[in-house]
Amino acid sequence: MTLGANERRRYARHVSLAEVGAEGQARLLAAHVREPASATTRDYLRRAGVSFAPDGLVPRAVCVRPDGLTRDPALRDAATAVLDAFAAVETFKAIVGAGVPATWPEGLVLDEDLP
Repeated sequence: MTLGANERRRYARHVSLAEVGAEGQARLLAAHVREPASATTRDYLRRAGVSFAPDGLVPRAVCVRPDGLTRDPALRDAATAVLDAFAAVETFKAIVGAGVPATWPEGLVLDEDLP
């Protein structure tokens, strides 16, 4: 798949990254991913050009719950957003073939007082 002028403009940031480039962006545009439960993850992937299909690639899951990152209810939404963005980035990397699969770093929390 070759990117047209409009696609090159729309996805200029991705295309300019050495890890993605035009070839990686073409992969994103051709990718079909099962729709993630998270609206944030869906939004990030959609904005990258990914389509959703019931029989598509399973999005990368983050095996950490937001309440595992914080005890503070005021930070729960922030924890959810961070985990959803992490899942989107990991799915993006898998589609493009960039980097290595990552997991949430053990012990990384949003509260200073959590063990």
